[in-house]
Amino acid sequence: MLPPKGLAHSTVVADHAAGIAKLPGGTVGDYEEAGRKYQIFITDAGDNQDAAFLLLDVKGILRDPEYLASFGGYFGSDGSRPVFVFSKSQYVAGIVGLPKDAADPIARILASRL
Repeated sequence: MLPPKGLAHSTVVADHAAGIAKLPGGTVGDYEEAGRKYQIFITDAGDNQDAAFLLLDVKGILRDPEYLASFGGYFGSDGSRPVFVFSKSQYVAGIVGLPKDAADPIARILASRL
């Protein structure tokens, strides 16, 4: 499900996908594109309701979370790292390491693959 463009490496982690404390394990891709390095993560919460609750858990640890109405997700920071996170179906997914305007088009591609 990870978008292939710019993918340098992917792995499955048992817990804390992309190093985010509230996330369970999932698939994490390391990307390098146009001189930018970032991560994409996908976690499977099991069903839509659990994904919605997990998204709220992640929102709770983000600093200055901004609601993204077009996604039903949030943009904020986890420490010094920018995080764009959303849920779709049973998945919670997102982009770590890019500003909101750069993460948005990548998140749209990711969402279309879920």
